[in-house]
Amino acid sequence: MNVDDALLGRPPSMILHRLLGGREHPTVALDRIREEKEYLVSTASRFIRKNACLLAASAKRAKNHPSAPNIQKVNDYTRNARMLRALRDKITEHYSDPASMARQRCGVNAWMINPAHSDFDLLADELEGLDPEALYSPFRHALQLPVKTLKLLKLAWRTSKSRDRVTEYLASQYPPHSVAAGIVGRSRRIGQRIGWGEQELVNELVSVTMLQCYGAATALAVVLAEGLLWQFARHLNRRHVRIFKTVRRGRLTRHYAYPWDHSALAYENCNASGAPLLTKKCELHSARQLLYKTRLQEYFPLQVFNYLMVELMDDRNLVAHGSLKADANAALRSLLCLESLLCCIEAYLDERRQDDKSTTLSISEQYGTI
Repeated sequence: MNVDDALLGRPPSMILHRLLGGREHPTVALDRIREEKEYLVSTASRFIRKNACLLAASAKRAKNHPSAPNIQKVNDYTRNARMLRALRDKITEHYSDPASMARQRCGVNAWMINPAHSDFDLLADELEGLDPEALYSPFRHALQLPVKTLKLLKLAWRTSKSRDRVTEYLASQYPPHSVAAGIVGRSRRIGQRIGWGEQELVNELVSVTMLQCYGAATALAVVLAEGLLWQFARHLNRRHVRIFKTVRRGRLTRHYAYPWDHSALAYENCNASGAPLLTKKCELHSARQLLYKTRLQEYFPLQVFNYLMVELMDDRNLVAHGSLKADANAALRSLLCLESLLCCIEAYLDERRQDDKSTTLSISEQYGTI
């Protein structure tokens, strides 16, 4: 991150701080810390007000036209509001003692603090990720891209509001065939860990993308993404995280959800011991319903989840019915979405592996090595 990138939209006193390499007088440091707090808190409050306006408009649309995407937008803005309020509280707590922070930054170890990766930058980046106007930017789900690229994409979206223009810019740096090639290794690793046996289809995805058969690439990428969601849900079921249950009666197979309350972050129906209850009134017919009605959505970042709910499935349907031009832009969006899903699932699996290792070590320390 260079100075110009880091200072984009930041308080003026940051310029002097960066040019001095983070070294400054305690009085100047105290003023700068107060300015940082004022900027972050005021920005968070502005985002909360903006989010409230967009939530009200979405609620009105959902009331008049209660489709799944419209209802999901209400849920997204509600969830974003909760995250914004939590972040504002976090910022207020972090800057609760400016004088102590100033002494720490100007102490004998101040040279160890990297000014390009300060707490302020981390909080500002986290806050920018919750900007309500950028909540539906075209590539909000591609969190695997470099931070600088994501910021430029958000800036391009704010200024142009054109999905095709933003996609063309990204395609110049990340052509579809390079994204498809990068999916192969990650899909193989994840497939072995969750039992997802679609490696041949992944190889076909690379082939049709290289041949510039973008309609086939778009449809295949979305189908793979849907299959991956179902297989990940089965993996969670095996880990005793109740997502859905398959009921077979002869040749007939049905999937029923364990309904999840997205506002309360809890199962809707539980028995006396707290175990979730299945309801046959909540049958699942698609990956969109699997995400919308179950706990599965809690395992993905908000940006990935609302892209899946609002755009990916609609793009697939439009391509399948010939209503959407299946060009390189459509293929790139679908490919990056599949890659994002793979990245999210791999991150979860790695985290679980670390937790399992920690549990094993603690047991070994308590009882000794067997």
